[in-house]
Formats: sequence, structure tokens, C-alpha cells
Amino acid sequence: MGVISETITGTPHGDMLWEDVAPFASSSQEQVVPAGVTWKIVHFTASAAFLDDTEVRLVWDYEGAGETILALTHGDLNMSMAIDVVGDGVKKLALVLLNDTAATHAVGGCYEAIDNTP
Repeated sequence: MGVISETITGTPHGDMLWEDVAPFASSSQEQVVPAGVTWKIVHFTASAAFLDDTEVRLVWDYEGAGETILALTHGDLNMSMAIDVVGDGVKKLALVLLNDTAATHAVGGCYEAIDNTP
């Protein structure tokens, strides 16, 4: 059996957000990708409360016209990715924690990205 491997190079970037989210509330942590810079998102890990009404999302262009959910979980998720996002100095890459229940829940997530500017 062969081994698939890829050398990951480039400046690393990432963010994490873990907290107790109040009932019927949300929380977010955002980073603006600089204009003309491409980030390759290579990993996403998240843990929600295994409820339909709790979520951890990784969102590109958060609160913008082209908002796109790149990953989402209601439970635990640990996945490799290979998604490029191209910054314009305005669009935000965000971790978003959602709790649409009547109780406080601990939820959170993190992602890793690298510079992939051509």
C-alpha cells in the first residue's frame, strides 16, 4: 500500500474559539485575509453539543454578500481540507459558534491555514 503525503509549506495562520455560549446566542472570531493573499485552509476541528440546535461553523466572507459555510458540525469533527480563499482586505474567515437552545453549552472550534499565494 502506498503512502499519500504532501509537504505543507507557507506561513501558517489559524484561529480558535472555545467557550460557553449562552442560550439563544452566538459568538464569532474573525480574521481578514489581506488583499491579494491566498490562504489554503488545511484543517478544521470542532466540537458542539451533539444537538441539532448547536453548531460550529467555518465561514468565508462572514457577514458579507457572498457568505459561504465551508464546514459545519452539530457534534465533533476533525477533518483535513484543501480550500483556497483569496483575500481582498475586507472578507473575513470566521469561526462561528451557535446555540439555539434554552441552556448554556460549551462549543468551539479551530482551523489551520497556510499562505498559498501563487
